[in-house]
Amino acid sequence: MIRLSSVTAKKGPFSLGPVNLEINSGEIIAFMGNNGSGKSTLLNIIAGIEKPESGKIERTSSVAINGDFSQYQVFMSTVEKDIAFSLSKKERSAERIKGAMESVCLDYESMRKKSPFELSEGNFRKVSLAGAIIRRENLLIMDESLSSFDAESRRKIFSWMLSYKENGKSLIFSTHDAERAVYADRIVFLKNGQIAFDGPSSSFFKEEVLSSFSLDMVTAMKMSANARKIGVDVNEYRIEDFIASFKRKRYGL
Repeated sequence: MIRLSSVTAKKGPFSLGPVNLEINSGEIIAFMGNNGSGKSTLLNIIAGIEKPESGKIERTSSVAINGDFSQYQVFMSTVEKDIAFSLSKKERSAERIKGAMESVCLDYESMRKKSPFELSEGNFRKVSLAGAIIRRENLLIMDESLSSFDAESRRKIFSWMLSYKENGKSLIFSTHDAERAVYADRIVFLKNGQIAFDGPSSSFFKEEVLSSFSLDMVTAMKMSANARKIGVDVNEYRIEDFIASFKRKRYGL
């Protein structure tokens, strides 16, 4: 889908790379790292928004991006018009707009005629994200797009992400929060402009790995540790998986 070979970039004193990275079909990837680690710069290069200083990029797929600059992405007078802005007249339909809105937990009937500028920050960002989702590109990049969403909205959006992946499409989302990254298949952790980890989430969510990046264990890992203290052999990093494993091993359910 996308391959980066020896890609570098420079912004003032900050240097990115060299980065070697391959993004495949049917993946959910979390880009992690502290502020200033290079996440946004790398995502913008992947999306084609920024050009690298050196290196090679091969793209065989279309890309949609949504990010912290989303406040500049609202163009139209109503929510439904803004979400459908990037579509041709032939592509626009109430069903497609409704589907994009429901993907980000926006009620179609009550929200579609509202002005985007009257919305809360959370709903404003949802409109911007729905505008990226509706394009149905093979790769969707979300740069801190979920940061202002409430927990229930994030849970539903992560559920939608799984269905998106099942259709052979890929998603990249950036976050500094390990609790959100657990829903990814793969973790790419950036540190000082370099990729310090690139591998499956099951390998990343180990106490020793998290500790090496100054990260605490996520909630499900802490719950698993407590379960082991009472003799239930559980070792999960996603809450849903912990609950299922605990019920099965403790109660035979």
